[in-house]
Amino acid sequence: MPELPEVETVVRTLRPAIVGRRILNAEFRQARVLIGSAQATARALIGRRIKAIERYGKFIAIRLDRGWLVVHLGMTGKLLVDAERTKWTHAIFTLDTGVLHYDDQRQLDASNTARTCPSAWQRWGLNRWRFRSKNSRAG
Repeated sequence: MPELPEVETVVRTLRPAIVGRRILNAEFRQARVLIGSAQATARALIGRRIKAIERYGKFIAIRLDRGWLVVHLGMTGKLLVDAERTKWTHAIFTLDTGVLHYDDQRQLDASNTARTCPSAWQRWGLNRWRFRSKNSRAG
């Protein structure tokens, strides 16, 4: 599991590459990295603009114009910008400029939708990343 300085390095590296970008498409290639429906999560993300990226403990919080995409890298997870797809690429976020990939060899993380941040994390536990649009019901 990455330590706090490693997570902070990821946030600082991603910030100039993704803040201000719009998510044009979201594709989930591995169901195990999702909680809930891939189609519903993709629909909720498409068209959202990335407003900020922050670190809360070991969570990476990507603030969108509506809602949040929260990532926990688990033991082997990586967020990569404009990288080659590999057999471990489980989520692909096509941006208006570039592509953000989520790669994880062990597939120990999960994803869904959340309206607030970071209060929702208390019920999520470790190894979770979620997103919920403001129009979604809290779950």
